[in-house]
Amino acid sequence: MLKGVKRFLMPALAASLVACAQPKKDADKAAFRAMGESLPTVESRPDEAIGLDVRHQIALAGANDLAAVVVMIEDGVVTLRGSVTSQTAAYRAESAARVVKGVKAVVNNIRVVQAAPVY
Repeated sequence: MLKGVKRFLMPALAASLVACAQPKKDADKAAFRAMGESLPTVESRPDEAIGLDVRHQIALAGANDLAAVVVMIEDGVVTLRGSVTSQTAAYRAESAARVVKGVKAVVNNIRVVQAAPVY
């Protein structure tokens, strides 16, 4: 009886150990690349195209004081500079820049200043 159990369990145990030793195809694919195999490309856009789209999105945000915001792009990182009269306008400009395809990060250097009183 014991020999029958050994005959059944030994091949099953060996098969399970072999199965555990096999690498997982999907997990190793990302960590290992064969010689000559190209890496997946990440689509990038030129800074000029990103800048046009960011300026367009800021214009669509609709506030008059956003016209004073200067947009600078370097390697997909958008830097916003200038001054606005409310924190909401600064957040709107930042949000408009973030939705543009190709933007990696947004640096918001917009200053909020009080509007001059009108007498």
